[in-house]
Amino acid sequence: MSKETILEGVQLPNVEAGVPEKLARFVDKVKAAYAERLLGVLVYGSAARGAYVPKRSNVNLVVALERVGPAELAEYRKIRAAAERPPLATPLFLDPTYVRYSTDTFPLEFLDIRSFNILLSGHNILEGINIDPKHLRLELEREIKGKLLLARQAYLESDGDEGRLLSILSRSFNSLRVIFFGIVYLREKRVVRDVGDLVKRVCEHFGLDPTVLLEIGRARAGEIKVSKGEMEKLFFDYLEELDRMADKVDTI
Repeated sequence: MSKETILEGVQLPNVEAGVPEKLARFVDKVKAAYAERLLGVLVYGSAARGAYVPKRSNVNLVVALERVGPAELAEYRKIRAAAERPPLATPLFLDPTYVRYSTDTFPLEFLDIRSFNILLSGHNILEGINIDPKHLRLELEREIKGKLLLARQAYLESDGDEGRLLSILSRSFNSLRVIFFGIVYLREKRVVRDVGDLVKRVCEHFGLDPTVLLEIGRARAGEIKVSKGEMEKLFFDYLEELDRMADKVDTI
């Protein structure tokens, strides 16, 4: 199903049959629970970016309240079993005060949600939030260097098992998407959605070869199969690209 009407003409691409009804029920449940305290409900993540993969992706949600405290969380716990149905994920609860004082802490995450979201109900509390480029650059550096350390450790723990190496590559590559999005936004002040385009632009900025990253993306999507004995080489090539990015991230 290429498109599904969700609520009042809102559409999500590629979601499975039945997801629109689950979202409508979710919105009804949180409206009933929070009434005037509910500011808005958003979809974010792959479903909002148009990258949703049926039977693999979750539908990520933001529930925005006037205030999120223990009482509000306890209220949701009571309705969770009735409100959440796979592939709906447990929502991210936000309030305006938290957002206002956290964009310096999570600039990349807030930039991503601000750029790719679909409003299901109420109003969007992330619209118009300011992302300081200095804070964004620091988080990008931390994330890239952290991914390199984690990939090195994961390789050692894999014992060379090719299935585990592919799983590690898939998870690591998936997490790079938002990092690449942030790099392109910081350098070009553009919102780029396509993963392949993001990879090529980042490689151009850093003087890297996109071949390895694009091959991992195709392997993750099941478009190609890495031959036996080649997985470790692909993993080492990936580590080399991460190492180069870590060296050059200060130039962003």
